[in-house]
Amino acid sequence: MRRLLTLCLALIATLSLSAAKKKALWPDGTPMDPWFADTTQVDLNQLGRRYVVTDYGVSTDSTQVQTQALQRVIDRCASEGGGVVVVPRGTFLSGSLYFRQGTHLQVEEGGRLKGSDRIADFDLRTTRIEGETCTYYTALINADGLNGFVIAGPGTIDGQAAGCPPRFACAITPAMLESMDMAGKVKSGLIASGDIFVSRPDDITRILSLYPEAVAVDMESAAIAQVCYIKNVPFVCVRVVSDTPGAADNIAQYENFWEDAPRHTFETLNAIIAKI
Repeated sequence: MRRLLTLCLALIATLSLSAAKKKALWPDGTPMDPWFADTTQVDLNQLGRRYVVTDYGVSTDSTQVQTQALQRVIDRCASEGGGVVVVPRGTFLSGSLYFRQGTHLQVEEGGRLKGSDRIADFDLRTTRIEGETCTYYTALINADGLNGFVIAGPGTIDGQAAGCPPRFACAITPAMLESMDMAGKVKSGLIASGDIFVSRPDDITRILSLYPEAVAVDMESAAIAQVCYIKNVPFVCVRVVSDTPGAADNIAQYENFWEDAPRHTFETLNAIIAKI
C-alpha cells in the first residue's frame, strides 16, 4: 500500500544566537505575559478530587456519542468545588464539551477522548478564529475565560477528521526541492499539526515518540491539507520555523522570527513558482 506522507516545506529562520537578550514582546509590541514562559510542571494531586467519567454514568460503548453524559460529569465537578475530570482506558465519543472554572482534564494511559465525525454534534457560537470574530463551530474541548485550566495525561485527544487519511501528501517532491538553489534554507519532511501550543522540551519528546520523522510542529497545516484533500486540490504548506521550545534563546528566536519570516517566505515562494 502506498504510504501517504505529508511532504511540507519548513523554512529554517536564520537566528542571531549571540544577540543580547531583549524584553520579550508579542507581535503587536506589547510585553509578553509571565505565563507564556512558565513551564512549571503541574501536580495533578493538587488540583482536587478525581471524577472518573465511567463512575458517573458515562458508558464504555465506543460507538455511542456521549456529549451530554460527559458534560454532566464536568458540571458536577464544577458544582462540587472543582477537580479533575478523568477519561480512563477506552474510547469515548463526544461533541462540544465546556469546562468550568476549577475543572481540569486528565486522559489516562489507553484513554481516548474522540471527537464525533458529525458536525451537528458541535455547537455554533460567537468566537474568535484567524483574527476574526464570527459565528463558528466550537471545539471538542472548550475552556473559554478560564484561569489555570490543565489538560494532562498520556492518553489521546483525537479530533478525528472524517474520511481523511492520517497523513497528507504534498504536491512538491523531494526531487523538486533538490533542484532549487536554496541549500541550507529549505527542508522537506513531516509536519506534525495539533491544537496545542508546544512550549516545552517534553512536548517535543512526546511528539517525536509518535512521529519520529517529524521535522516541525504547527497548528494549521493539517487543516489546510484536509480541505485540499476533500476538494481534490494539490497543495503545499510553507512554514517558517519560529523557535525551538526549551532552547536557552527561545524568546530571542521568536522575536527574530517576525523579522526573518517575510524574507525567507518570499525567497522560497519565488523558487517554488519558478519550478511549477
